Amino acid sequence: CASAGFECYAASNGKILFYNNTIYLNNSTGSNGTVYLAYGQNFVFKNNIIVRDYVKDNTLFAIIKTPSMSENDHNLYYTFNDPGSHFRTYYNGYYNTLTTWKAATNQDANSINTDPLLVNVASDWRLQTGSPCINAGVDVGLTRDILGNPIVGLPDMGAYEHTSGNSAPTANAGNDINLTLPNNSTTLNGSGSDVDGTI
Repeated sequence: CASAGFECYAASNGKILFYNNTIYLNNSTGSNGTVYLAYGQNFVFKNNIIVRDYVKDNTLFAIIKTPSMSENDHNLYYTFNDPGSHFRTYYNGYYNTLTTWKAATNQDANSINTDPLLVNVASDWRLQTGSPCINAGVDVGLTRDILGNPIVGLPDMGAYEHTSGNSAPTANAGNDINLTLPNNSTTLNGSGSDVDGTI
């Protein structure tokens, strides 16, 4: 179903470990919570970035059945372009601040509610320098991120470990051009970007 970033309606057996994911729900792909569970008791959510575009009254994280709260900590929750608190969750009632959510669920003691500073929300979920997610996770036994980069020190929240130093730039030289000899030059209209510098 495409109404949530991650959705599960069935009760599960054993532990489902949900570690170091970046989950983004945009307005064109879903209306339910970024994470939307009927039953949460066997889920463990740690080191995740859980974000969405603002839609009035829609949630970042929702568990419908009670008592079936998941185990949550060291996550970032944030709603982009929210005119209010940038936070909304559901478990036996709605919560519009992380503080009230923590008090009601006894979960997410070390979680945060702030902009994760992604390189590009729509297309590049790596972390910018200065992101609050850097070194904000907890050791869950992972040694590499989604790209194979080593996890150094405490893990970052989300799927991408921030790499210090110079990241490789990306370049787009534009459309292909066919040259007919003896022409020996042409003009390319392209673009480039560098997450930690300029081109």
